[in-house]
This record gives sequence, C-alpha cells and structure tokens, in this order.
Amino acid sequence: MGVAGGRFVPTPDYDPRFHAFVIDGDYNDLEGKAQLSACSAEFGVLRCEGLAIEDFNETVQEINIIILGMAYPEYETAFASHAPYKA
Repeated sequence: MGVAGGRFVPTPDYDPRFHAFVIDGDYNDLEGKAQLSACSAEFGVLRCEGLAIEDFNETVQEINIIILGMAYPEYETAFASHAPYKA
C-alpha cells in the first residue's frame, strides 16, 4: 500500500467545512459529511482506502491532500514520475 501527498487545487465546489479534516491547524469533525475520492486528469479515479485534506489557506495560503492506502501497481503507475521515498 502506498501513501502520497501534495498540493491540492480545489474546484469551486470545495468548502473546507465539508471537505477538510484540518482547517488552519484545528481538527474538523467530518462525520456524516461529504465522502471524498481522488481523481487524476491522467488516470481517472484513484482507488484508495481514504484521503485527507489539510487546509491552511488562511494562515499560509496552502491546501494539501494526502491519499492513503493505494494498492500496487496502481500507486506505482500514478506516481511513476515522482522520486521514491527514502528513509
């Protein structure tokens, strides 16, 4: 299983109150709110166990997404152009 993260560029439908797990450092309880999925312009829907959006737009003008539990080989295909993590 792979984990990937990076900058998130939202669509006009994005609302941090309904989509972000963290808003400017504060945990946002998303129970019963929107179910999210990750989608790539190149690969379509990315099958994964879950994802999280961390919205720090007000404090540092940055929104990040973390994609959790992507199975191989889909992970390797979708992120082939990125350098592998080395501990």
